[in-house]
Amino acid sequence: MPFGTRRPRLERGPEPKGKNMSDQAAKAHTDVRAIVARYTASGRLDHLAETEPRYGDFSAPVDLEQAMRITRDAEQRFRELPAHVKRACGQDPVEFLRKLSTREGVAELAEAGLPIRAVEPPDPFPTPPASLEPASPKGTPPAEAEPKTAEPPADPSPVSE
Repeated sequence: MPFGTRRPRLERGPEPKGKNMSDQAAKAHTDVRAIVARYTASGRLDHLAETEPRYGDFSAPVDLEQAMRITRDAEQRFRELPAHVKRACGQDPVEFLRKLSTREGVAELAEAGLPIRAVEPPDPFPTPPASLEPASPKGTPPAEAEPKTAEPPADPSPVSE
């Protein structure tokens, strides 16, 4: 096309007739103006899904389907983060996880605006409550409840060969 000539206009399709087919149920929750208004009023972003941290033994092998499901879940959660937090990670979920694994990275994400709360991991060996302690049989004091083991008799004569 030579310089200075106008492109032909693309023809638009027919105008939609009838009712709107898009889902309007989540309109108030996803409208940018409504999200900004809620943030202005409360000072916090409440449209983010708050999930509890996951602790556990993840050393067991995972099959391909489970690995793909875990990866999709992590990518979905990364997409739900605010844009400025994703920008601090270079739009890369792997970089986000790398930053979460170091104290310096967590501090950097907190500066970028990621709401981080201190969470203590659960005690792997909690002490059982007193109600779960073994009870002594009825009518016997706790000292007598345990069976006594007989001591082997002392051998008065040493064996010599």
